[in-house]
Amino acid sequence: MPFFSVVIPVYNASEHITECLHSVIGQTYKDFEIILVNDGSTDDSMKKVTEFFEAFPEYEPKIVHHNYNRGLGAARNSGVFRANGKFIAFLDADDYWAVTKLEKIASYLEIFPIWDLLYHPVIEFYNGRHRKRSTYFAGGLDDFILKGNPLVPSAVVLSRKVALEHPFSTDRSLLGVEDLDLWFRLMQAKVQMAMIPEALTFYRITSGLTSHIMQHLSRCEKVFKTYLKEEFITTAMQRKYYEAARHMQKTGRHKKAEIFYRWSKNKDLKTRLLRLANRLHFAI
Repeated sequence: MPFFSVVIPVYNASEHITECLHSVIGQTYKDFEIILVNDGSTDDSMKKVTEFFEAFPEYEPKIVHHNYNRGLGAARNSGVFRANGKFIAFLDADDYWAVTKLEKIASYLEIFPIWDLLYHPVIEFYNGRHRKRSTYFAGGLDDFILKGNPLVPSAVVLSRKVALEHPFSTDRSLLGVEDLDLWFRLMQAKVQMAMIPEALTFYRITSGLTSHIMQHLSRCEKVFKTYLKEEFITTAMQRKYYEAARHMQKTGRHKKAEIFYRWSKNKDLKTRLLRLANRLHFAI
C-alpha cells in the first residue's frame, strides 16, 4: 500500500497538465501512486497524459474516465474511490508542487499520525508574478467567518479513511465551492487537522473565475447558509467580497475590484492601502 495517492482531476487542462505531472514524478519522496480522473475533457489533455507516461514508463497511473464533465467534487471522489494510499494528496491539473512536498508532508505525518488533514500555504502565480499567500491555522468555524478559507485543495492532504467517510459534494448547485462545503463538514466532524508553515504548492491564479464571480459568490452564500447561524452570514459574505476584490485586483480588473472592496466594508489600514493601489491600477 503506498503512503500517498495523488488524485488529479483533469478537465480541458491541456495547457498545464504536463507541468503538473512533472512536479509529481519529480518528488523526492517516491512512495505514491498517481490517479488521474478525466472529467469529460474535450481537448487533447488525455493525449498529453498518454504521451507523458510513454516517456516515463516506470510510472503506471490509474486513469478513470467520466463520460461527461461532472465537476471537481465528483472527479475527486472518483479518484479517492480508486485510491489505495493511506493519505490522499489532491492536486488540480493547473497547479504544481515543490519537489519536496510529499517528503515534508510524510515526515510530519509519521511524527504526528493522529492528523487526518494537513495543509500548508501556497505560492500564487499569475502573469509571471509569484507571491506567498498568507494563511493561518483554522481552529474553528469562527476563523473561516472572520479570516476566510485558508485551505486550497492542491495544498491539502487527507487520510483516505476520512476522505471516504466525507466525500466532496456532487450537488451541481455547489460547483466550484465543493471544497468549501467539505471543509465546513470536516470541522463539524471535529477531524484532526494541522497546518505546516512551508509553501509547497504553486497555485495558478486564473481569470476564469472573473466572468462567473457573482455565481461563485452566490454558491458560497449557499454553503454559509447551510452551516452558519444567520447572524454570521453577512460577516462571512463580506470576507468573500474582500477575497473577490483581491482576485480582481491581482488579475487587473480594477473597476470590479473597487466594487467588491466597497461591498466588503473593510476599512482597516491594509485594505485602504490596497484600494489606493487598485485605484492607481497596481495589480498586486
